[in-house]
Amino acid sequence: MNSTAFDYIFKSTLGRFSYPEFIVGTLQKLPWVAPNEDHSQQLAKLARRAWSIQRQLDTTNETSHAFVLPALLRAKLGDWNPDALKVELQQIQADIDAIAFDLYGFSPEDREAVARLNTAVPDAETPEED
Repeated sequence: MNSTAFDYIFKSTLGRFSYPEFIVGTLQKLPWVAPNEDHSQQLAKLARRAWSIQRQLDTTNETSHAFVLPALLRAKLGDWNPDALKVELQQIQADIDAIAFDLYGFSPEDREAVARLNTAVPDAETPEED
């Protein structure tokens, strides 16, 4: 469910692609494709690695339960590259998306259309104020 493919299907069902709107029962109506054992293992491995990376990033976030040190102090310990971790997270998301697109049967043209749509209408975390 944390894939671009599923997000697109969900938003298509809602009929909107900007600020998310949740309607009771929508999630239950969506198609569910059960991954085979190989895909399931790949997704589990990617999810665990993404969780681990995000937890590492959260060690410098003072509002996180994983907080350890402020970023400036953490950087002094060495071996701390949040930009590289974020790039790895993006790659993991791309790998998850590729698996989900395959599972849902998206063609290369469909994938490009979804990518264009996501570029044209970014998700909003809060509604726009008038």
